[in-house]
Amino acid sequence: MSPEAGRGHAVARLGDLEPGVLGGDHEFAAAAGAFVLLELLARALSSGLIAQGVAPGTAQQISHLPPISILFASFLGYNPIGHLLGADALLHLPAAKVAVLTGRGFLPGLLTGPFRAGLHIAFAFSIGCCLIAAAASWSRGGRYVAAEHELTSKQPSD
Repeated sequence: MSPEAGRGHAVARLGDLEPGVLGGDHEFAAAAGAFVLLELLARALSSGLIAQGVAPGTAQQISHLPPISILFASFLGYNPIGHLLGADALLHLPAAKVAVLTGRGFLPGLLTGPFRAGLHIAFAFSIGCCLIAAAASWSRGGRYVAAEHELTSKQPSD
């Protein structure tokens, strides 16, 4: 699998949702927020690893892995960076850099910016949709009451 395929596959899976699962506009907002999260997470992970002395090729390779496992591990408080880098890559780094990379604060620190950006886009889109719906509702006028139709039944003629 190519490095790009992991990220592309995760984005493509967003389209596999059944229509109406999240509710129309919210599906688009979730997809837009997730796409931004995936793109920014890959960049943040790559630049964060390179800043800690990891070889750029290795950093790029890790940053293009599917991010779901990294996000899930982070939410559980586990840092998979040591496992993803492997023992060989960690042996070539100074002990202080290894401590930072495998510490509890490295991965959450990298995730904060991309996650915040994805949420901002999703919420901004949802707020915009609500404002458009409110304007459409306001422009409709007063309260709509369905008129009752009188049923006129014809009496059968004798």
